[in-house]
Amino acid sequence: MEAPSAPAPSVTLAPEYSMTAGAGESVYQRVDAKLIRRCTVELQTTEFDATINTLYELVDAQGGYFENSSVYGGGYYNSNARRSGEYVIRIPAEKYNAFRTTVGELGYVSFSNESTEDIGAQYYDTEARLKTLRTKQDRLQMLLEKAETMEDIITLESALGDVEYEIERYSSTL
Repeated sequence: MEAPSAPAPSVTLAPEYSMTAGAGESVYQRVDAKLIRRCTVELQTTEFDATINTLYELVDAQGGYFENSSVYGGGYYNSNARRSGEYVIRIPAEKYNAFRTTVGELGYVSFSNESTEDIGAQYYDTEARLKTLRTKQDRLQMLLEKAETMEDIITLESALGDVEYEIERYSSTL
């Protein structure tokens, strides 16, 4: 007869990292990272309207959208007088680099700034809370099916409504 085997030791794995090589640089990044990349570009152009039209076409071609759009300046008698525009544009992550490169070709780049924010911890925390709420929702629904008194039914439906509200809130956050 064999001796019972000892339970396997628990092992905690370090997060996985991937390496990305760019123009003269290499960056190590967590595989499970959730990154928000932001870029500010100031362009100068002599063809304001044509450049804006091209920008709209570019955003559409990349599957993006304008979150905010503002145009300033110009005048009734001189529509080209010192005009400027500010845009907040959302682009799918996989098309960001192509978009960023092409925007830089629309005019003279007088200023450029890029930043990256890792929101992985917030994302996975929200995801875990959502999973817990869905489990709670299932349990409340099972209890509701078994409830016998009107008081229990009202209490459970109220709690279920609160959980459904929280699920919607966390789902929209993700």
